[in-house]
Amino acid sequence: SQARRTCWSCGQRMQRFGFGESPFMILDRCAEHGLWLDRSELKKVVRASRAHAAALGWMDPFDDDD
Repeated sequence: SQARRTCWSCGQRMQRFGFGESPFMILDRCAEHGLWLDRSELKKVVRASRAHAAALGWMDPFDDDD
């Protein structure tokens, strides 16, 4: 179990929440400053979002607009 993280900007404890399915991630959010992502989390968030959109038929799963 990881310790609760604090916001780099204000020092308040961040809320943790689950996101995605493949991969499933625990993300950290400051109520005032928004999401703080670890080094590899942005790519994982994009990958999970694309997989979900493809499953709903909203986009081609191999469409890569990076």
